[in-house]
Amino acid sequence: MNIELQPTNFNLIAGALGTFLCLYGSLSYLVKERFYMNEAPLAVLAGIGLERLAQLLRSTVDPNDDAGLRDDLDSIGNNLSRLVLGIQLVLVGIQLPHKYLRNEVKSLSILLTLVMGTTWLITAGLLMAIIPNLSLLPALIIASCATPTDPVLSNALVKGSFADKHVSPWLRNLILAESGANDGFGYPFLFLALNLLKSDNAGKGLLSWFVDTCIYQVGLGAVFGIIVGVAANRILRFSTRHDYIDKEGFLCYGIAVGIFTTGLGGYLDLDDLFSAFVAGNALTWDDWYRRETEDEELYNVTDLLLNSAFFLFLGATIPWSSFVQMAQEGVTVWRLIILGIAVLLLRRLPGLVVFHRLMPRLRGAFGDAVFMGYFGPIGAGAIFYMTLVIEQLQDQKENESVKRVLTLITPITYALIISSLLGHSSLIPFVGTYLDRRSAKEAVKLQGEEESLRGRNDVIAHDTLEPEAHTQSTSHHPESQPPMGERSSSSNRRITRRPSQTPSQEGAFDYRKHWKDHASWRHSTSHAPYDESDHPSDFANSRRHVRPEEEQES
Repeated sequence: MNIELQPTNFNLIAGALGTFLCLYGSLSYLVKERFYMNEAPLAVLAGIGLERLAQLLRSTVDPNDDAGLRDDLDSIGNNLSRLVLGIQLVLVGIQLPHKYLRNEVKSLSILLTLVMGTTWLITAGLLMAIIPNLSLLPALIIASCATPTDPVLSNALVKGSFADKHVSPWLRNLILAESGANDGFGYPFLFLALNLLKSDNAGKGLLSWFVDTCIYQVGLGAVFGIIVGVAANRILRFSTRHDYIDKEGFLCYGIAVGIFTTGLGGYLDLDDLFSAFVAGNALTWDDWYRRETEDEELYNVTDLLLNSAFFLFLGATIPWSSFVQMAQEGVTVWRLIILGIAVLLLRRLPGLVVFHRLMPRLRGAFGDAVFMGYFGPIGAGAIFYMTLVIEQLQDQKENESVKRVLTLITPITYALIISSLLGHSSLIPFVGTYLDRRSAKEAVKLQGEEESLRGRNDVIAHDTLEPEAHTQSTSHHPESQPPMGERSSSSNRRITRRPSQTPSQEGAFDYRKHWKDHASWRHSTSHAPYDESDHPSDFANSRRHVRPEEEQES
């Protein structure tokens, strides 16, 4: 019997992805609820292990086989990151509350211009200070890859038990909206530096940047997203009203819009990432589609599969050889470590601290500004912009500055992504554990104070009211939130956080019964149930999506 091993790319990747999903799925509740981690950093580790295993198997079967996992990696990485981001950004747009972009236009405008521009310039300055022989324009090009925040890694901040217990609903929505918008809004920053580097005439380069990038790619990209989202909403309402669509088609509609927008937007050379985010929000501008799908798990499953596949690919394709090449040019590992730490601490924090007073949602909330300034993860968007730079500069390799960019951009981008995974995603478990223990101590102290006050005649009655009397609503409706700038203290709100030693069972599976309520699962819990009586005009011409047999039973 003649049996030969077949260590092909597909066999290895499929086996590794299946193994990771099975292992992660078996421990998913423990990982997410006890350790506050999502699948991204674990998938990267699995990808690194896959790459090492692939090298071992290939050398065992055929030592002369050099056709490894790096065949056309730039093209694969670009297309895979576009697909993942396109779907993710549509889902981010769908998850935002009723007309959120209009209501928070001032805060988002400052985040996408002043804060994002400051982030870009600070990152470029750090690159020039730490990486030897790096001039301004190459530094700005490389910095543009790390400027946007990643919507995939931001899920750990806006979803799950950590967000439910430690991040306010309005801050979650702001983080979600920023991560969705700035991934596509990185185009102007990137192409400003690219056009100046490629053009011999600065004025001509600026004109091309303004017309081609700002007006056509970004501006018309936003218009294209609005048209797609509004048209999708109208078609979906028509199909629902006439019972032309079933539940499966209804739930898949958002994913289909993401794929369509990414594909057609890319074909038209638009900013397809920004178009996808705008299309998702336009689709659910009236809050109808979000309410109909927020309790379904299809998007969460799709989210898990796409994120796991992408970050597994990222870990398997880390260009270790490029780090060796950088070391030969004087960029040592220690410089990359210092760069990673400096970028984590200084990339976004100064901009948020300086400009948070101009944003209505962060005015008077310095602690939230610091939190949002530090936790700005780097991920899939950086891979997309890195491959875009390589594609744009392939025809100008004779230029010394271009050569410098092409040599440095890949290892630096991967180094910053790894630093973000270690400094952002991996830090959340420690922050969550610390906050849980502090909350437990506060709860014990508060309980002791209440017990000491009971039975005392000199204490006014309202000082010993039940904690529920002071509980504040976390609805996303403006009237249910405290006035801007006022911070509720621990002395007048109910302590609802639990000690880390006694985890809640919400979201766990009881094999003898059914799935329990999973408010702390991957879907956002930052939206209060929408009451149609509060907004009768928004739904006057629509009805809830129900299947015909359900309608007859009712």
